Amino acid sequence: VINVDGTKRRTLLEDKLPHIFGFTLLGDFIYWTDWQRRSIERVHKVKASRDVIIDQLPDLMGLKAVNVAKVVGESGQPPARGRSCHRLGHWGLEPVSFRPGTNPCADGNGGCSHLCFFTPRATKCGCPIGLELLSDMKTCIVPEAFLVFTSRAAIHRISLDTNNNDVAIPLTGVKEASALDFDVSNNHIYWTDVSLKTISRAFMNGSSVEHVIEFGLDYPEGMAVDWMGKNLYWADTGTNRIEVARLDGQFRQVLVWRDLDNPRSLALDPTKGYIYWTEWGGKPRIVRAFMDGTNCMTLVDKVGRANDLTIDYADQRLYWTDLDTNMIESSNMLGESRWVLPGGGTPGQERVVIADDLPHPFGLTQYSDYIYWTDWNLHSIERADKTSGRNRTLIQGHLDFVMDILVFHSSRQDGLNDCMHNNGQCGQLCLAIPSGHRCSCASHYTLDPSSRNCSRLGVRGPKLWMRDPQPRRAEGLGGSPRLGAMLPSPPPPSSAPTLTGGPSSVCPPPAPTAFLLFSQKCAISRMIPDDQRSPDLILPLHGLRNVKAIGYDPLDKFIYWVDGRQNIKRAKDDGTQASVPAGSAGVWRGSQGGVLPRGTGPGGL
Repeated sequence: VINVDGTKRRTLLEDKLPHIFGFTLLGDFIYWTDWQRRSIERVHKVKASRDVIIDQLPDLMGLKAVNVAKVVGESGQPPARGRSCHRLGHWGLEPVSFRPGTNPCADGNGGCSHLCFFTPRATKCGCPIGLELLSDMKTCIVPEAFLVFTSRAAIHRISLDTNNNDVAIPLTGVKEASALDFDVSNNHIYWTDVSLKTISRAFMNGSSVEHVIEFGLDYPEGMAVDWMGKNLYWADTGTNRIEVARLDGQFRQVLVWRDLDNPRSLALDPTKGYIYWTEWGGKPRIVRAFMDGTNCMTLVDKVGRANDLTIDYADQRLYWTDLDTNMIESSNMLGESRWVLPGGGTPGQERVVIADDLPHPFGLTQYSDYIYWTDWNLHSIERADKTSGRNRTLIQGHLDFVMDILVFHSSRQDGLNDCMHNNGQCGQLCLAIPSGHRCSCASHYTLDPSSRNCSRLGVRGPKLWMRDPQPRRAEGLGGSPRLGAMLPSPPPPSSAPTLTGGPSSVCPPPAPTAFLLFSQKCAISRMIPDDQRSPDLILPLHGLRNVKAIGYDPLDKFIYWVDGRQNIKRAKDDGTQASVPAGSAGVWRGSQGGVLPRGTGPGGL
């Protein structure tokens, strides 16, 4: 026991305490539960005398107590004698003491607009998450703009209007956040996690965390939100792909997978219909394409490892940090002739060096007349004039490994395009292009003749198409660890239903009618042979470990697989209805009476 100021520390008990679990205080005694002794015991906090209250109770854990000393009415006075009941202490309840008294927070909330905290030294005002305290230290406001940045297992926000700096957003389950973006209309923040291999989102106050994409990612380091079409774009350095899906993860499509060389950072201009990305491969470059993935062109070729692309939508300029030259540069968005002019320049110049004396710039964003960047060597966030790089200001110091940074403000997500109205009349994806928009479908589905709705993609014939040029054997489901089964061709695609009803439809189209399944160690993928429009896709199946063989039931549309522990498992291709029909030592009787003998190790399906 110790005084609250840290003085007069002394030991009450130190023996026969094998496994204390619950712990509470009631009156002059300290009570605890002991899991090993199966008892509730107490010790006098002054005399140190010990008693066993009850014993021989298995699995004792939590312990709390109540002491209602006085019940105070609304007037602040105890109720009349004879009109109230007093309650004895009870095990399992939080100790609460209601006593008459007051503090400055009880008088007009201490002058605070929202939260009032009384401390031994002073009264302090506070704000709920999402609001910020003004310089009067009493009034909370909704901030006009603030910085958001990722730092390992945390995402922070820094005010641009007040002195309320570096507040961690209370998010759960973040391990190594990398890319960052937001949707201001829904007050959502999105981030990639390169350790968990997921893309997640939550409200700006940290609530309702959910995974949007959690399969088929390897190292997703670039991401951008299409706030007009309500789509999410990301670049994965590990899979060497750029993909798109709805903001909730539906209708995922691989946009670009050919002629990519380590895609890194992404930026979108939905008003113009363009997507921009950087590549860190053998010949680093900055690329521009339509937002449907077509019409790719090299915008900037003589560049190092360009990182954290950001667009100044008002002046139509592109900014980036160069990790090889340690510079911040800017370019117009036309992709014509280029030159370097240190110290800024006049409007219309193609490529300009904004800053060339930085130790290690990494993250970058733009807002109003300024650019903001992070520096890994200085452990800082700084600000400077966006055209000249002058008037540098330190925003925050003592920061480690800030990966991405952005400004949360409505002006960063302004404008109009066709996809904002009823999803452009598209059944699945509405993708902006310079001339308007194009409806598109999830990978392995195709547009019907209306060019709006999507139907299943049927591919007939015996041909096999491999993802890589290495020859592989097709000797049944158990023959190769990577090759699965070509399914029999079903009725012609003309009889296939289509997805109708616009973006509000929730029923997905049926699976493709003929496809190839193949397994890797911890994944099962599907590909459409001879389909040059989309590559293979990893299916959203949970808990795959050492998959040895796979099979498919075309009648009930279940995927079956054998794992490293010789279990036979199954699920639908969307991950639902997962079950274990047969364990490693079990007997499984199928619908037709088939039996897997006990102890048989399944090697094929």
